[in-house]
Amino acid sequence: MAFTYEKHREQVGNKMTARTKAPVYRIYLLTVWQTQGQTEVTVADWRFHLTDPHTGKRYGFTNAEALLAMLQQLTNDQPPAGSVS
Repeated sequence: MAFTYEKHREQVGNKMTARTKAPVYRIYLLTVWQTQGQTEVTVADWRFHLTDPHTGKRYGFTNAEALLAMLQQLTNDQPPAGSVS
């Protein structure tokens, strides 16, 4: 089951108090496309592009493992200074 903000709101409700912090979340735009190999054997390769719409920073990946590693790194870091959660 995927986590959604709406599902979180259903579970927590609208009980935001001074002691309750709003959830921290980050938004990224993921673009996925397929390219054809340059060799005689036409093997399709997938490419991935991750964009942070707040900063405009872009990340490119040639495989899903690298994309997932970057997402893991981004979600392990502390929220940027001055960010709103």
